[in-house]
Amino acid sequence: MKLLAFETSTEACSAALFVDGVKTSVFEHCPQQQAQRILPMIDQLLVAAKIKASELDVIAFGAGPGSFTGIRIAVGVAQGIACAFNIPLLPISTLKIMAETAYLQNTAQYSARHSISLLTALDARMQEIYWAGWQWQENDWVAVINETVALPEQVVLPNAQSGAWLAVGNAWSIYPSLTLRANSLVSMISVDTQTLWPQAEALLNLALADFAAGKALPVQAALPTYLRNNVASPPKAL
Repeated sequence: MKLLAFETSTEACSAALFVDGVKTSVFEHCPQQQAQRILPMIDQLLVAAKIKASELDVIAFGAGPGSFTGIRIAVGVAQGIACAFNIPLLPISTLKIMAETAYLQNTAQYSARHSISLLTALDARMQEIYWAGWQWQENDWVAVINETVALPEQVVLPNAQSGAWLAVGNAWSIYPSLTLRANSLVSMISVDTQTLWPQAEALLNLALADFAAGKALPVQAALPTYLRNNVASPPKAL
């Protein structure tokens, strides 16, 4: 089994490879450099594993939401390799990848995935955020708060009966109003003050499960997730 995964939809760039039970990965925080870095990262992993791209069984990529340019980079690279060698694709939500990344970085505090609920929030520019809430159900991260793009003051926070949540993503530090709302519910929401970026190592875990479940798609069906149609400017007042 050989699976390549990469994520370029934020300020970070990362790639990971699974070859017959062995996982390797590389990660860089490199704003606006993803187009220059992703192919060398992939090549580095393939060379180290002594395999060729043509030997891959499936390719997974972070499908957004996130930076429009970053998403297009991931889609373009995935489609290019997939078309060249007839390899199926697995597009996976960037916010979902953030949830798995958060778990992997907090295993000392949370012994199992079902013991943590996560709020993922990415800056969407134009004073909006990409937002979702996740819980581990039936061996998968399930969006119990649906993925959306909204103003920080408009997002729906969990109710007091839903238990404790860990909040991650750069939107929490960029939009103080969001953090203030969360702090008013201090007993249930803990905001991670260290900016967390989605990582391909986490994407690899999700992709392995999705591939085993038969979720791989042909190239033409593997679509990105933008959430916002207009990426250039906010709507004008009438």
